[in-house]
Amino acid sequence: MIEEWYTERLHLRPCKEADAPYLFAVWSDPEVAEFMNIEPFSSRDQAIRMIALMNALAEKGEAIRYSLETKKAGRIIGSCGYNAVNDSAGTVEIGYEIAKAYWRQGYGTEVVSTLVDHAFHRWGMEQVEAKVHPQNEPSTRLLEKLGFIFSGTLWEEDEATGGKEEMLRYVKRKFHD
Repeated sequence: MIEEWYTERLHLRPCKEADAPYLFAVWSDPEVAEFMNIEPFSSRDQAIRMIALMNALAEKGEAIRYSLETKKAGRIIGSCGYNAVNDSAGTVEIGYEIAKAYWRQGYGTEVVSTLVDHAFHRWGMEQVEAKVHPQNEPSTRLLEKLGFIFSGTLWEEDEATGGKEEMLRYVKRKFHD
């Protein structure tokens, strides 16, 4: 079972099919999708399938995805989660995307801080990783502000084009007292 978490302004909860219209609005925005390594979604059915896939991965313990719901208005403004969980290595990769209307309002900081805190202190992970598109400067600044360190460049499959795409890898290691 996926835990639900609360931050100052957000409720992080498992994605459900009823979230599809709201997540479709996020995932169909070209400016958001540009940095997600996907083509913008063109139908709600794609969002429904994505949610089903993420929930299936969560059941296997391979990934976990949360809908980001504002506590005040109950609006779904994006999603976040753990894209690759490697318990044996003590590492986890995080990912997040937020609707454009909510950019530059501190939600990214709130979300990433929560993901890192839970990875280190609840799950006992030793390292949190994030992959960022080189042109996504706000995200690289956010990660650096939260103590992530640039650790190299990767070339990954680009689902949108079928080619390879450059990604920047950032890591944050757990420090022991």
